[in-house]
Amino acid sequence: MPAVEAVLLGKRFVGSGVKADEFSEGADAQAPYRHQIFFCSDDAVLLETFTRVVTAALNAGNAAIIVATGPHRDSLLQRLEKQGLDVRHAIQEGTYIALDAAETLSAIMMTGLPDPVRFFAGISPFIEAATKAAKTKQPRVVVCGESAALLRAEGKTDAAIRLEQLCGDLAKTHEVDVLCAHPLSGFSGAET
Repeated sequence: MPAVEAVLLGKRFVGSGVKADEFSEGADAQAPYRHQIFFCSDDAVLLETFTRVVTAALNAGNAAIIVATGPHRDSLLQRLEKQGLDVRHAIQEGTYIALDAAETLSAIMMTGLPDPVRFFAGISPFIEAATKAAKTKQPRVVVCGESAALLRAEGKTDAAIRLEQLCGDLAKTHEVDVLCAHPLSGFSGAET
């Protein structure tokens, strides 16, 4: 309940098992890889969080992969540039990769659920490229996405849960940090 109340008030909520700045300040090279889900009150909070996470990753010499809607990718690009990041250069280097959430979903879905084989085959080449492009001795890649939220907003709760499970597996098997956004607007209707 405290998480829902905080988000409804437009505040940030971080569970007791995660330090508040864990994603935002860049990960320690020795820290375990993790999959985090955050619930946000609106698009502004989603974009603020993604901006903070991507900025920290790129400033640390690491890489970031974004899987988001077109408007969110465009807004994120503008916000990153306002932070002083040369995003165009990061794109050319391969340390910043932006993918369309709907296109990514259509490539991995099979019989109404995300297919594990398609999921890993689709994302693995991007993770490998981003890892190679990172400029640190022990590169870390952060993946920020909203694909599960899109599924949930369409009423495909089982598919969203399955995608979150796959993201958890991805964090472990590919040694990446995964941050999944879920705007509360997707919880309207029968699910509330």
